[in-house]
Amino acid sequence: MVKYVRHINAERWLSAYVDHEAPARRQRAVERHLRECPECQAVVDFIVASKAVLHRAGARGAPRARVSSRALDA
Repeated sequence: MVKYVRHINAERWLSAYVDHEAPARRQRAVERHLRECPECQAVVDFIVASKAVLHRAGARGAPRARVSSRALDA
């Protein structure tokens, strides 16, 4: 039962952990949990991979909107 409660608590903090936004004590608690929980580690891996894809997409810039000259003249 205690492990389940810790799992639920850690799950709430995974995104903050990845972004280094959790307090240091919470970061350490999540790290300990990740060593014992492959399910949460998989979630962290997915968050990290997703952020990397989004970062690469942002580095290329957003596509430019095409506005017709008639819309600009209106």
